[in-house]
Amino acid sequence: TPTATGACGYQVIGNFIGGADSTGSGVWTLAGAVATNFWGMDINHTGNIPTSVQGNTITNISLTSTTTTANDLFRGISTGSTGHVYIGNLTGNTIGSSTTNGVINLVTSGTGSTSYGIKCASTSASTDTVRIQNNFVGGIQVSSSTATNGTNIHGIGVTTASYVYIENNLVGSLNNPNGIIASNNATSVQSVHGISVASGTYSTVINNTIANLTNNYTGASTGYTRGIYLTVSTTSVVTGNVVKNIASK
Repeated sequence: TPTATGACGYQVIGNFIGGADSTGSGVWTLAGAVATNFWGMDINHTGNIPTSVQGNTITNISLTSTTTTANDLFRGISTGSTGHVYIGNLTGNTIGSSTTNGVINLVTSGTGSTSYGIKCASTSASTDTVRIQNNFVGGIQVSSSTATNGTNIHGIGVTTASYVYIENNLVGSLNNPNGIIASNNATSVQSVHGISVASGTYSTVINNTIANLTNNYTGASTGYTRGIYLTVSTTSVVTGNVVKNIASK
């Protein structure tokens, strides 16, 4: 994945990450008593020419790790540093599957780990434009090997950026229950978010579908299941989205 100070304008197109062989079939299994963090594409760049991320697939992955809250357990596509990034505006990317459950299976022995299908964590507060459009994020299961420990999952999450456009994505599954699931019967913090935006000068979240998300949290007060979750205090437009079949125990 690209990492270069002062560089921009990358074309990241048509890659397949996952599977057990060169055809992408089978399951890529990563296991062991180590704090493994899997970031399929980690795009860090600066500059005014947009980096374009189109038509990539990340699927057929089984990850077991000891990661806790210190680092994100999984990011399918991740952006950082400064600059403009367009993810799927021409051809959508697939993280997991929109039709088959559990093709990305994430297990940690720790508590409080967080995973993202797509994460935007740009560092500029004034200039970045991020477009996340036409992508499929689903078929993801997160859990802890300790039954009551919580895990967290965001289909699409923006933690820092300036101008954010999240449009026409499918998060979860149209027809399959548990398209994205935090499967532990947890009593510590456990959350499932379809789309979350925690930063942005101008945020647009339009015409997305978030469906069939499940959180098996069984505690008293710290389980959250949200289709769309915005915590920004600046200008936001949220319209035309469909949120359905999201469930907590």
